[in-house]
Amino acid sequence: MRFSNPLSRRFFLRGAGGVTIGLPFLTAMELRRSHAAALGGRQNAKRFVTFFFSNGVNEGLWNGGGADAAYTLPEILQPMDPLKNKLVLLNGVGMRTARDNDGNAHVVGMTNLLTARKFTDGQGSEHGILGWGAGITLDVEIGKRLPTPGGFESLQFGVQTMKHYATAAESYLSYSGSKAQVPAQDDPAKMFERVFGGLWAPPAGSGVVPSTGGLDPAVQAALMRRKSILNFVMDDYRSFVTKLGPEDKRRVDRHLEEIDAIQKRIDFSGADPMGGTSGGGAVCTTPETPSFGDVNDKAQFANNAEAQQKLLTAALACRRTRSATFQWSCAQSGTVHSWVGASEYHHPLSHKTDGGAQDQLKKIQTWYMSRLFDFCKALDDIPDEGGTLLDNTLVLVCSEVGVGHTHDFGKMPFALVGGAGGALNTGRLLKYTDASHNDLYVSILNLMGLEATTFGDPAYCKGPLPGLA
Repeated sequence: MRFSNPLSRRFFLRGAGGVTIGLPFLTAMELRRSHAAALGGRQNAKRFVTFFFSNGVNEGLWNGGGADAAYTLPEILQPMDPLKNKLVLLNGVGMRTARDNDGNAHVVGMTNLLTARKFTDGQGSEHGILGWGAGITLDVEIGKRLPTPGGFESLQFGVQTMKHYATAAESYLSYSGSKAQVPAQDDPAKMFERVFGGLWAPPAGSGVVPSTGGLDPAVQAALMRRKSILNFVMDDYRSFVTKLGPEDKRRVDRHLEEIDAIQKRIDFSGADPMGGTSGGGAVCTTPETPSFGDVNDKAQFANNAEAQQKLLTAALACRRTRSATFQWSCAQSGTVHSWVGASEYHHPLSHKTDGGAQDQLKKIQTWYMSRLFDFCKALDDIPDEGGTLLDNTLVLVCSEVGVGHTHDFGKMPFALVGGAGGALNTGRLLKYTDASHNDLYVSILNLMGLEATTFGDPAYCKGPLPGLA
């Protein structure tokens, strides 16, 4: 059954207290062909994600073999093989702004990475010259130019991103302007609450309270947090799904089940918000927003990451944003990746060239690429306008340095995954000679349907890189 008029892409299920849940793409949302042509095809469906990992890669392990469509993946990118036809591996693209920027290499790399500018406010220290990002970053720029009505210009997801030694500049990937850091949110519970609009409880002043027999307001609030957000929209859901065909109904049901599962996992993985045990006679204390354990607990690194990736996928599917970053740790990361067999801090390990250290680094880098695959596969499993969510998304894969032990900026580990709404010509290895990442970002803006001839410092711009479209 079809609606007499196509549904808006910004359709929400709505409930008491202002609770809303965005929906995935449905057949009933298809535009009439004439309207779609006027909008430039799938232009309105495009999303952008930056996938950042720290400390670069082993020398030579990002090169791949062959060329163009007849290419082979390098060892650390083997987890991406099932999506090889939706990937573009880039060789020979460097951060020329960083190469010309004197200072602590990891701070230089992090502050130059998405700004494509030399850092500003440089000051000497025992760790070398330190500075801050000197302009808006690519993710924030795209978010501002591709607004999401009712949602967020951009979202910054993190996994233990805050660094507690040297300078804080290594912790910030995104900037809204010169020296205007945009911190990543490391706590999945807080990100869930932000993305889905205060869904732990109805907004203050809404007049919606749980039926709790006159309990203390603090206890009422705790009980409301325990209530699934789906309960608030069920009346609208029952009316809405009667208008859908069988496949669209299955898509909505799967979508809501996933959101419910994310909430339950976050809600019950942390401390009991009621205080004490969950049985009768619990000692009631002023509740706090449930958290996913201690987000800075090193043992929670992989678990927090899984929750954050699911949240990011849901945010993109729900059209809560069209631009996001996923930041693993910080520049010069000191994470110990014990779950892959690494026994040393990541950054010191990245400076070692002996066989044992290189083997540990390959395991770490391969693990990050397996997480990239999991994220991209989840996007590819979600139907979206004209294809899948991955087909309409452009994922930029990057790090703050090219090779850990040399701090090289000449051959950076850049890759693109997804179709950008059909704009990107995928399934290829492209080789360049000393291309600037400024021009890569000009290309990305163009692939996202945005006019641009420069990005970052115009002195490093020649124009979009050939061969991407």
